[in-house]
Amino acid sequence: MGYTQWNFTIYGDDDSDEVSDQIDNCPNVNNPTQFDLDNDGIGDACDLDLDGDGVANQNDAFPNNGNESVDTDGDAVGDNSDTDDDGDGMADSDDAFPLDPAEQADLDGDGVGDNLDADDDADGITDVTDNCPLVSNTNQADDDNDGVGTACDGMELGVDENGTITDGGDPIPSIGMTGTFAALSAGLFFAIRREDEE
Repeated sequence: MGYTQWNFTIYGDDDSDEVSDQIDNCPNVNNPTQFDLDNDGIGDACDLDLDGDGVANQNDAFPNNGNESVDTDGDAVGDNSDTDDDGDGMADSDDAFPLDPAEQADLDGDGVGDNLDADDDADGITDVTDNCPLVSNTNQADDDNDGVGTACDGMELGVDENGTITDGGDPIPSIGMTGTFAALSAGLFFAIRREDEE
């Protein structure tokens, strides 16, 4: 009498999800659906980077979106799609500091935002004592002795309803609290001085 030999390979199912360990994309985590968002062969139930963007789920503001991972201003719009990443009201394309809501402009291009910069025009004279805090004038020339430097004399400085310093109706870059105080104080001083002279 002859015998037939049969060989069987029995695969386990360690996580009891009714998917054999051999084909289970998370063999140690129960996931009968076998979902795999980024198609990397690791099931979503055990994938440390669901969307495959290289940012771990716990550090990813958008773990299910491979195109986004950061939301600087917390507005639920990822920085790659957000036109104002820091939420300061100025478009990133016009913002010298698109990730810092406290800064928008850098008049002198020194890498320090105007709100923190004590010398916005980089002429070596601090804004508080500069007779033209927004226009570089190292010699501080004042041809008509009105206290306003010749380099910026004739500029129509004002402040609009948003508190932005303007020159003849056009907004000029922010000069920070110190610069704003200095500019407004200088304008008030010279307006009073001119009235006294007349």
